Amino acid sequence: MTTPHSTQPAGAAAAVPTTPPPSAGASSAPGSPTTAGATAPVWRAVIWGLYSLLLMQQLPVIFRQADFSESLLYYAVDDLIEYPTVAVWPIEVFKSLGWDSAGGFAALLVVVQALVVWACTRWGTKETAFLWLACISAMGPLMLSRMDLLPGALVAWALALVVRHPRTSGALLAVATGMKLWPGLVAAALLGSWRRVLAFVATGVALVAASIAVHGLDRTVSPLVYQGDRGIQVESLFATPLLLREGVTVEFANSMSFEVFGPGVQRLTGVADLAQLLVVLGAAVLGVVTARRWTGHTAVACATSIVWLIIATNKVFSPQYLLWVLPLMLVVVTTTTSKVAHVMAWACVPLTVMTTLIYPLMYPELLEQAFTPVMLLWVRNLMVLGLTVLSLVWWWQEWRAAPATPRRGATAPAPAPTPAPVEQAAL
Repeated sequence: MTTPHSTQPAGAAAAVPTTPPPSAGASSAPGSPTTAGATAPVWRAVIWGLYSLLLMQQLPVIFRQADFSESLLYYAVDDLIEYPTVAVWPIEVFKSLGWDSAGGFAALLVVVQALVVWACTRWGTKETAFLWLACISAMGPLMLSRMDLLPGALVAWALALVVRHPRTSGALLAVATGMKLWPGLVAAALLGSWRRVLAFVATGVALVAASIAVHGLDRTVSPLVYQGDRGIQVESLFATPLLLREGVTVEFANSMSFEVFGPGVQRLTGVADLAQLLVVLGAAVLGVVTARRWTGHTAVACATSIVWLIIATNKVFSPQYLLWVLPLMLVVVTTTTSKVAHVMAWACVPLTVMTTLIYPLMYPELLEQAFTPVMLLWVRNLMVLGLTVLSLVWWWQEWRAAPATPRRGATAPAPAPTPAPVEQAAL
């Protein structure tokens, strides 16, 4: 059976100020929809029309092709002990109502995907909307058959609201952490405000308490145990240099994913574990440094860098992991005019295309370590490294351009008058 972890083949023009604001390439603060400018009605119709065409093309494939339909079935019938319990609550609601869990979960993912389209047309720009449509097209039906869309969208929404609604932002990030563990590191971008941090902590504690009360302690901590037992998955950056080497094989492991085995794997597993520990420490450092010059833009840049670092150093790189970063790229292009940030965001489209070529289209050949898919994997993973570096460059630009956060009790200088934004021309 195909699972979301194995990727096992089966029969597979933002409104800008008249003068540049003080932040590096920043155009509007996250959580400030009125400054970003919404798309004109005619463009909204075009965007929704294109989205409808993509949906009509992809929905039948989800239920017809085993690579996708078996993933939905897996969510519906398996215990999902590798997922935090909050992630399975929607499925349990469907079951309690007597609904088709697989179909209901697919419908939920469609709703989330459509809500992102709506947010793009309501508060974003044409670029934001077309970037999301490009990502949907590049990823194909996989986006509507993987749970990772839910926490990815929640993280993006949390960062979009981080300035104007700090408590809501912290709460949303806690819910995302309750669905997948990685958003917990993104919470480092909330440092600098007790309102944001306390909302995250309070919501997180409430979710953990509810999970223990409903599911018990063992089930609540099972995702942590599961992650610790995983080996190096074939698509990860750590596996790439091992492929095509003599004695290295790719086999389906107990982790329900295809892992590499052979000479050098044990040593590289230790390196990967160390890298993940360093990312945890690095996220904390990034958060503390960002708090010294905290703005909505430095927070988004900090969060973006953390997500890329998580992906690049993970022992596993399933194709749906791109859903951790794709929704966040919409916040990036909406809130900054930085060329570095926009290049990073749009580079995600060819990155997603390459990922889709690897899985499901060329996955059987990759498992056999055929030359072409292995070379494509090399290019894809090198691009991930490049985008990780690019995200850190953007964070550094934003951080240097941001004013220092006044210390508690200090008198902050009066802000300079904010120039009136130029409204986006209706087309």
